[in-house]
Amino acid sequence: MLEASNSSFPSPPAPLLPSWIQGGSNVTLFLLHMAKPCHGKLNLQPDNTWPFCTGKTFDHSKSIPISGLENNWHNYMESGQLFKGHTKFTKVYQARAQVQLKDCVLRHVPAHGLESVFPPSSSNNHSKLSINNRIIWDAAYDEEFVGLSSFSTWEIVTTMAIATIKYDEFNRPKRAKYRIVILGN
Repeated sequence: MLEASNSSFPSPPAPLLPSWIQGGSNVTLFLLHMAKPCHGKLNLQPDNTWPFCTGKTFDHSKSIPISGLENNWHNYMESGQLFKGHTKFTKVYQARAQVQLKDCVLRHVPAHGLESVFPPSSSNNHSKLSINNRIIWDAAYDEEFVGLSSFSTWEIVTTMAIATIKYDEFNRPKRAKYRIVILGN
């Protein structure tokens, strides 16, 4: 016969954090909604929240909450939002620029699911595509448009979108690609 135990279930293990992420650590924070990076300190609260306090003191009236730091610290670092120590702002801006460049350049839309090796030659042809092909070509157009608009260095003018298929070394369709061009150039 089994007896019920009075012991409770063990709590799940705490997430593993790098040694430099702890209460009182100097960090540089540059969240996506912030106008510029800030130097400050992390502060671990009893409820396991992590406010970031700018400057050298723990002034909680000026703190910025960092949501989900235990589980998302790697994402904060990879996206150029959290840096170890008081990093020079030029390095912070360079890191953020590299992340933005990677995001807009390294996204590719695979052409594996295309039912035809002929790209749409006009918006009229695009509307006649099968649902599957239309989804792929829409994603390829979005990749090009978002990539261009993320640089914020251009203004909207009359453009054309040219669709093409990129092939691998075995001449198999590899990537659906759009190029947004001005005056056909």
